[in-house]
Amino acid sequence: RLAAVEDALAGTALDDATIDRATEAVPGMLDPDSDIHAGAEQRRRIALAMTRRAIRTARDRALASA
Repeated sequence: RLAAVEDALAGTALDDATIDRATEAVPGMLDPDSDIHAGAEQRRRIALAMTRRAIRTARDRALASA
């Protein structure tokens, strides 16, 4: 879990700009290994994209069920 991201998002409107700002530090929070499939920097970029996508998906699902 990324508590800093959770804290930054708590009580916000969860618009795309807020999500982007809250997650911009995600790559620096991670220390992935490199291997033949992907380098550490690529894995950090993927983690950032997946984190943002997961938050937006959760937001959209919550709004749809409200």
